[in-house]
This record gives sequence, structure tokens and C-alpha cells, in this order.
Amino acid sequence: MLNQWTPKTTLIVAGVAVVGVWYLSGRGVEAVKEAGQAVNPINPDNVFNRGFNAVYGAVTGSEGTLGTDVADWSEELDEKYYQYTPLGVWGSIRAWWGDE
Repeated sequence: MLNQWTPKTTLIVAGVAVVGVWYLSGRGVEAVKEAGQAVNPINPDNVFNRGFNAVYGAVTGSEGTLGTDVADWSEELDEKYYQYTPLGVWGSIRAWWGDE
């Protein structure tokens, strides 16, 4: 008697299957959203950016990203060569003229 399919057994199995599919479909939507964010080019934490930063850090030994290193480098150049920029020259002229 235990190995026979009855209408009651069929309904129980069908109910469990429906609940399982419903649960997995909800999880599937979340998984698709997470996968979409992983390749989203606007997301700064996407898989390509993380991979590039890992390789960049391993090659250069830098703890920053390429963007932060370029920004630091440009700030160093700004401080070093500011006197040769138009604003730096104008500031030097104003200082020489006594206008500051």
C-alpha cells in the first residue's frame, strides 16, 4: 500500500513541486539581479573592475587603483610645476607687484 500512487499522493507531490518552483523562481530573479550588477559597467564594484585592480595591484605593488594613482601623480605634478601654469605665473606677477 505504501508504493501506490493515490490522488492524495499526487496532490502532495504536485504541491511540493509548485512550492519548490515558486521558491527557486524567486531566488532566480535575485541571482539574475546579482549577475547583472556584477557586469554592470556603471557599478564600480563590477567583476571586470575588481579583476583589473587585482592585476594592477599585483603588477605595480600599489594599494590604490589606477585612477587614484593617476590622481596622486597629477597632484604631485601640479604642486611641482604650478609656477609654470598661467595661474602660477599670474600669482608670481601679483606677488612681485605687491598686489597680494
